[in-house]
Amino acid sequence: MRPIWVDIHLDRLRDNLQSIQKAYPEQSIFSVVKANGYGHGITQCAKALAITDGFAVSSFEEAMCLREVGVSNPIILLEGAFSEQEQRRIKQQGFDCVVHRIEQLEWIEALGGHSGRIWLKLNTGMNRLGLLPSEFAEVYERAQALTSNIAVMTHFATADELESSFFLEQQACFKQTLKNMSVTTSTANSAALKHPEFDVNLSDWLRPGISLYTDTPVMQFCAEVISIQTLGEGDTVGYGQSWTASETTRIAVVSAGYGDGYPRLAGGRCEVSIQDRRYPVVGRVSMDMLTVEIDDQIQVGDTVELWGEHISVEEIAAQVQTISYELLCGVTERVQRRYKKI
Repeated sequence: MRPIWVDIHLDRLRDNLQSIQKAYPEQSIFSVVKANGYGHGITQCAKALAITDGFAVSSFEEAMCLREVGVSNPIILLEGAFSEQEQRRIKQQGFDCVVHRIEQLEWIEALGGHSGRIWLKLNTGMNRLGLLPSEFAEVYERAQALTSNIAVMTHFATADELESSFFLEQQACFKQTLKNMSVTTSTANSAALKHPEFDVNLSDWLRPGISLYTDTPVMQFCAEVISIQTLGEGDTVGYGQSWTASETTRIAVVSAGYGDGYPRLAGGRCEVSIQDRRYPVVGRVSMDMLTVEIDDQIQVGDTVELWGEHISVEEIAAQVQTISYELLCGVTERVQRRYKKI
């Protein structure tokens, strides 16, 4: 078997959730497990997070995946239904359902209501999904004619940018739109939970996503040294001869590449950890391999950490100008998942 794997520490996942529960004891929590649990495995993560109040997913198929393995917690579909036929199936299952455009409410009306909670999504400035503040009151009144089980949510665009005032503007818009209304709410994504000016009174339900997987790193991405080359001064390595040895040096060939989800742009930017020491990635990352400049301590068969306990996924993401979400979700199916049980 090709030596590349990710270790998923389910105890850390649960601990991250419990830390949020401890910090916000009065709030309920939708644990976000969409996109295959941010690349960690949706069913395994959901079972580890069984103490949560509910789960958040992006599709009916993800919700059914949870039900099929015995998850009984409430489930919210963050993008709602994509057709009237799907809305009927969602009603049959009793999932909580987001309404972010008028057509979705019309489907619910045509079906005579909904069996789960209806979450009206308010667009407070993200301008991605959601009802405009100017149309919200009318839509809310129509929803009330169908059920009393209504809640309101929004999503923040800049909660992770402390220098931006837009986060406060969105909170103010949400508060003003719901003025004098008594309704269940949800505003808080992971970034908002860490923002010093987050108004917890605007969020009965929290929706942590990335923080569940990275507050304490849950995923450790590893491979092995499969070959060692000795290069002389002036020798190059990899496609395009993008790296040249300035003196005699040793190069470790590692069994990981962009075909596994390791970023192609890592060469010359990122480091890996071998035997608890850092070594630079040199040359271009290939589909199945990458190369690392090493010293005399490293041998064939040594474990190489690509990210996890010694090198954070956030560090790698910053160095290749992306975000940790993309890297975690991008670990491909050919990489073995090894689950460390609670």
